[in-house]
Amino acid sequence: MNKERIIAIMERAHARQATGEELQELADALDRDPDGSVTASMEEWLEQRRQGIALPGEARANAMMAEILEAGRVIDQPQSGAAEAVDLRQHGAAGAPANIHQPADEAPAKILPLSPRKRYGRIAAAAAILLLAGAAYFLLRQPSPAPPAIVSTTPDKPATEALPGGKKALLTLANGATVALDEQHPDTITRQGNTNIIKTSEGRLVYQPGNVTATGLALRNKVSTPRGGQYQVDLADGTRVWLNAASSLQFPVDFNGSERVVELEGEAYFEVAQNSRQPFIVKTTQTTIQVLGTRFNISAYSDETWQKTTLLQGKVQVLAGDARYRLQPGQQVIFDKKAAAAKLVRNANTEEAVAWKNGYFQFSGADATTLLREISRWYNIEVVFNGVPTGYELSGKIDRNIRLSSVVTALREGGVHCTLEGNKLIVTQ
Repeated sequence: MNKERIIAIMERAHARQATGEELQELADALDRDPDGSVTASMEEWLEQRRQGIALPGEARANAMMAEILEAGRVIDQPQSGAAEAVDLRQHGAAGAPANIHQPADEAPAKILPLSPRKRYGRIAAAAAILLLAGAAYFLLRQPSPAPPAIVSTTPDKPATEALPGGKKALLTLANGATVALDEQHPDTITRQGNTNIIKTSEGRLVYQPGNVTATGLALRNKVSTPRGGQYQVDLADGTRVWLNAASSLQFPVDFNGSERVVELEGEAYFEVAQNSRQPFIVKTTQTTIQVLGTRFNISAYSDETWQKTTLLQGKVQVLAGDARYRLQPGQQVIFDKKAAAAKLVRNANTEEAVAWKNGYFQFSGADATTLLREISRWYNIEVVFNGVPTGYELSGKIDRNIRLSSVVTALREGGVHCTLEGNKLIVTQ
């Protein structure tokens, strides 16, 4: 089996398009790999996609290797499954990571690269067939002529499974009229003051100033995303805003004053157009962020105990209570609502802060309740806590476009005891 064929099947498996026969072909080639070339080709491909692709700890990988190479063959199955869960780890009270559902002495989950000379490299490559393909069913060989048994690792699904969120938002005009943007065809929606309001074919809302002098009217619009929705808005000054689920942004139709002031509830990522003569200001319930031209993320949900401002590029000044912080790229201010106090994080995880915009749930040392609230907003489900998970933290990365049942599998792998009942996620301690 040549390298091109291996890469082609890996690509199809990663896209959840590989057939059972193709997965079997890859597993057979891995079984007949005396010189390690098949393993090396798989590892090379995985290294190129190492972000978001995690491998299990060694004990679990050994078991998966046995299932592939000794117990039988992989068969095709529906898209959802345990394989879509990635690199969830639990942290004990002391902060040391320990894998879930694995022996206590097992090494934590590893991200490739792995040396092709080590046996674990081959084990990891075999396990990757399952992790990438989303295979949740295995046809097991029986020592007797009895019919083979099918073992399922797919969690129970409700009759109607909650789907990932998408481009959904409600536009409220200055006169109180509303427009459901996800139901609106690409076209000019209306004109307010000197500004045309347009929905593009890409699904963005664009405020396009006209060629005549601004009217001077203080017209304000509002874009609100529901639970299970997100949307991008291009403001009249050229600033671009990405709204996360269950969020809203109020803003002027035209920026005519000495400042450009917008108001945010929820979470948004900003790419602010530079204009030193007209500072850009974002107001939330707890903080005020002053900007010249920059890229940053604000998370200000009312059901969280904190607000976070994370700077990726440029400079911002955050006013939080009586404190004032001038951020440099890579820094973050966290305002604790209960303590009414803020702190500066000098080396923030900026990738994690904007992961939602890039299509992921990403978390490092997050408590389970925070992650569950984020999931509930995106899938528009209710989370019921029959006991709050405590004593550990979660780290990992999950695609926001996978089915809810696969997210539940990832949570279970991370040690969160939860079940789906209709549109409710029931969590027990």
